[in-house]
Amino acid sequence: MLFALVFVLSASSFTTAIYVDDDAPNDPGPGDPTISDPLENGTEAHPYDAIQEALDAAISGVDSILVEDGIYTGNGNRDVNFEGKDLTLQSRNGHDYTIIDCDGTEEDPHRGFNFQSSAGSDCIVIGFKILNGYSIFGAGIHCAPDSSPTIMNCTIENGRNGSGIYCDERSSPTIDYCKIENMSGVSPGYAAGIRCIQDSSPTIEDCTISNNARSVGVDCDKSNPNISRCIIRGNEYGGVSSRDGTLTITTCLIEDNGTGIFCGNALISNCLIQNNTHETSFPWSSFGGGIICREDATITNCTIRNNTVRSEYHCTAAGGGIYCYGSGLVTITDCIIENNSAEGDKVYGGGICSDEGQLTITNCLIRNNRAKNIFRVKSTYGGGIYCGWDCRPTISNCRIENNSAEGSYGYENYGGGIFSGYLLTLSNCLVSGNSTDGDGGGVFAYYLDSLNCTFAANSASRNGGGLLCYSEDDEGILDCIFWGNDPDQIYAEYGGSPIAEYCDVQGGWPGEGNIDADPLFVAGPLHHYYLSQTAAGQPEDSPCVDTGNDTAENLGLGELSTRTDGMPDVGIVDMGYHVPYIPWIDSITRDGDDIIIHWNAKDGVSYFVEFSTDLSIWHAVDVGQANEWTHSGGASYPQMYYRVREQ
Repeated sequence: MLFALVFVLSASSFTTAIYVDDDAPNDPGPGDPTISDPLENGTEAHPYDAIQEALDAAISGVDSILVEDGIYTGNGNRDVNFEGKDLTLQSRNGHDYTIIDCDGTEEDPHRGFNFQSSAGSDCIVIGFKILNGYSIFGAGIHCAPDSSPTIMNCTIENGRNGSGIYCDERSSPTIDYCKIENMSGVSPGYAAGIRCIQDSSPTIEDCTISNNARSVGVDCDKSNPNISRCIIRGNEYGGVSSRDGTLTITTCLIEDNGTGIFCGNALISNCLIQNNTHETSFPWSSFGGGIICREDATITNCTIRNNTVRSEYHCTAAGGGIYCYGSGLVTITDCIIENNSAEGDKVYGGGICSDEGQLTITNCLIRNNRAKNIFRVKSTYGGGIYCGWDCRPTISNCRIENNSAEGSYGYENYGGGIFSGYLLTLSNCLVSGNSTDGDGGGVFAYYLDSLNCTFAANSASRNGGGLLCYSEDDEGILDCIFWGNDPDQIYAEYGGSPIAEYCDVQGGWPGEGNIDADPLFVAGPLHHYYLSQTAAGQPEDSPCVDTGNDTAENLGLGELSTRTDGMPDVGIVDMGYHVPYIPWIDSITRDGDDIIIHWNAKDGVSYFVEFSTDLSIWHAVDVGQANEWTHSGGASYPQMYYRVREQ
């Protein structure tokens, strides 16, 4: 949980305390550091009235400074310099009560704090609000090259023409429990909530970075930031931008920005990325509402939803949820990508767009995304996923549901669920309920290698309700089910016959082991396309049970299931999609103020139970090899959400 960390200390908390008070009883000029107590010496009775005076007098490694409540202005209370001293500068009652008003202007620029290159992690500032700074290299705080100060529980607001915190070359500050908001850019390239350059490596934790105009929330150039448990919201030019470095970001809420995350090399995990919008005006195209990846990126256990790219007439819109370009490897695992959209004149990938490189998607739910040609002049490709001619996608253990590629009938609208311009490797996926105004309701692929997939209830206005292949020279379609697609199950663009074996194809299809029989789908815990089986309590067995080309174990499906009760497939493999083992909560009960959660545990598997009050930030509890956990006091919250995952 993100929360404001407020320190309330007495003088006895310090080994040696130096006091600062801008309106002490013996100060003849309250609020004016140029008129001071003639006896001021930093004691509690005769405190300094300027912060810089206390820092100048302090002994590194010995003294600490306690600043009383007040609004600190003027020289000595802005552009404050630690001079490399190891000490703690701290307000008594936190940032709501201890304010530094920089009063910076273009003609007279000022900021709150300067940390010199000699500042290490024991140079600590805690609990200040810094207002009205104006400086290109940090309107709130500047961390000089090679510095590594600690900044905690500070608020930086209303700065102009610079970032709230500027991390210079090779600096590595720790920034914890801070709020940076309402910064405003003037000079292009300098404005951000936090800006990092050239080999800097800031650690940013439990911060809120929000509502920065003409700015990015966190903007990094050739840097390696580590961001965790932060809220990054409402920043006009984007949430996080990282170029030519490695971005590590985990357990963050990134919402209502321009593009959510722009990254080169990146590790993104346990994040909620939602409601971000990249919208452009003619003649500019629009890319990546949720995430833009241009190098190697690993995206794990994230929810990416309700993001949008939108362009104008004759312009491209690509990647409502995620846009990947460049020759890197992008791996997306255990993610939910839903309700994203790409809208424009030439449109690619409502959920995901990958122009080139290697794209691997595993254990993901990709649903309700839309690629829409709003001008109905040019083309639309891939409602759920678009993979370009230079992309090599591998998609496994995924559900691709209810996505759409929309445009005008007669134009190039391809791939309601997936469009692939080259070889698509699709294994153990459910492709259902997708649609297009053109060809390939479920999948449009030039070449397809498909194993144990189910294509059901997809639709196309022209050809290939379930699957459209542009070439008959496919690697092979094995152990798949094609049923209930409209107008046809499989369509070869040039009249060939893609090789399909051990498949159930409605209406029939030539090939060894193929059948044409109702698969007897039944609804279960996660979807509507389990296979009817008497062992799971249904009245009869599906003809797709035990009719594949090899054993489930040999095909790597021995721990997965086509049954509603989740029991694994054994012996000859069943046709169609197998549900990966996913722990689901089967009961939640209340005992007084406690909540008891029970799930379908497997023997020998350890679990995390995660809970959240708002579906944005989740807290994990290691419960080991259990199938039940009691959340003490869980019922005392107005609302609480739970989920279980394997370790």
